Amino acid sequence: MSDAPYTYRDTDAMVELQLEVAEIREGVTRLIVALNGYDFGGDRVTAWLTLDEGRRMADAVENGKPFECTDASGDVIKVAHDALQTTIGIVEFGDEPPVSVSVRLDGAAAVSALAELRSLCGPVAEPFVPRTERAYWEDIASALNAAESVGMSIGIDLDGTLTDRNAWSVVWDRAAKQWKVAGHEDGAEAGEPA
Repeated sequence: MSDAPYTYRDTDAMVELQLEVAEIREGVTRLIVALNGYDFGGDRVTAWLTLDEGRRMADAVENGKPFECTDASGDVIKVAHDALQTTIGIVEFGDEPPVSVSVRLDGAAAVSALAELRSLCGPVAEPFVPRTERAYWEDIASALNAAESVGMSIGIDLDGTLTDRNAWSVVWDRAAKQWKVAGHEDGAEAGEPA
């Protein structure tokens, strides 16, 4: 992937396909798909897709499946296939009658465009899976087992403090509303040797 937009020209239909990624505001990135008619008076239409929509479009190109998406401005991009080519079309709705431009990609051009889409949009993000309450308890048990496996003695005082009865404790800090590591009676700061 280069900094310049990816460009493919359909010389039969006189349409140019451009793909690029741009940050439209801080933290918001879009895949820009532009189709330019380069004949006399040719139209230019553009669709602005999220990177996830771009990945779904790439999946459609790769798998020979149809794809349709409406961008935030209401313009529609479509991917269609027949036996020998893939067509990407955009219908731009504005104050005037809708403007429609399409580009045809033969096998090699479709592979090239697919590679660029994958490069621009990046890998599929791993879906967020919320942790269960049990998973948190399993982490606590694992930490206690790890301490036991290296010979640390762990006890629980009547007030709920986890302690080695020697130098360190894990205590509930009421003001901070969280657990913290603390030294024993000598007033050592959390995390400092007693």
